[in-house]
Amino acid sequence: MPENPGSANIVLRNILVGLITTVLGAIILYFLGFRDRNAGSKATQEENLLAKREATIQAWKSYVTAENLLLQNFNTFSANFSLARFDEYKKLALAEVDRFNADLKKILGYKNLDPSMVSLLERRLRDKESWLVKYKAYLGNYQRIATAMLSDDEKNKSLENESYRFQNDVKDLDQKFANEIAGLCKVLTEKNNYNFAWTDLLLFQPPPANTAAVTNTTTAGAAGGVASYSKGMFCGHFTSFDAANNQLVGYINIYDNGRFYYYFAAGDSTYGFWQLGNNQMKLVYDQYWGAGQSYVYDITAATDRSFALRLSVPPYNSFSFSRQ
Repeated sequence: MPENPGSANIVLRNILVGLITTVLGAIILYFLGFRDRNAGSKATQEENLLAKREATIQAWKSYVTAENLLLQNFNTFSANFSLARFDEYKKLALAEVDRFNADLKKILGYKNLDPSMVSLLERRLRDKESWLVKYKAYLGNYQRIATAMLSDDEKNKSLENESYRFQNDVKDLDQKFANEIAGLCKVLTEKNNYNFAWTDLLLFQPPPANTAAVTNTTTAGAAGGVASYSKGMFCGHFTSFDAANNQLVGYINIYDNGRFYYYFAAGDSTYGFWQLGNNQMKLVYDQYWGAGQSYVYDITAATDRSFALRLSVPPYNSFSFSRQ
């Protein structure tokens, strides 16, 4: 008997409808699952970014605490320094640097740190370990000279030379850190929407707010005119003399970023900020000898090779500085 064409069409249509329904169902389930996976992946990414930001901010705060504590404790050790207590000073100073380095290693162990934060910590730790090797050599040389059978003049001169040698040996590390910290903080701030301010570090904090307004290009003269003192006249490495007695005071390195490093012939040293304004130079001591003090000097002469200062208050001591 001949097959009913209508019945065949119905069967074929049912088969096609079933096939299409199955395929559409599979497609819908696939895209629903894909969307769910995307949503989950996006949520995970956001959680990871938040965890990284929080960990990095906490690491920065811990780092700032460690760095500031190192400076404050070194200031305390230096304020109480004497040759009679040299062994105690050496023990305390080396232990403090070891503590600082150990703190940085602990912070590096934090999970989910931003790579830029890791870079900052690794650079600082590597440079501080290099500095420590040089510092140990300096302390050993200083102690050997201090206990040698030398006249006072010979001893002071030798201690001065050793301090100057050490300063030259580590100045590149100090300057390298100053150069790097601002850039790394800028990157961290942009990536994490948080103010990673390098001025959180006491080492780089500006002078107190009551400091007079300054300019580092020209300075107002005492009679109201403008003296043509360019900033470059005061930047560089200078030998400092007590002008009245023609005695060596020490050596000072002055940088155009506002920092100075002063090494005295007596063996002490001080670091800080310098400023120009109103025909004067202000030195603000923030590390080592005299930390927390500031001195204002009248600029009595300045050339590309030398300059002269006079303390603006009694006893009006005068000092000359010759470029090396």
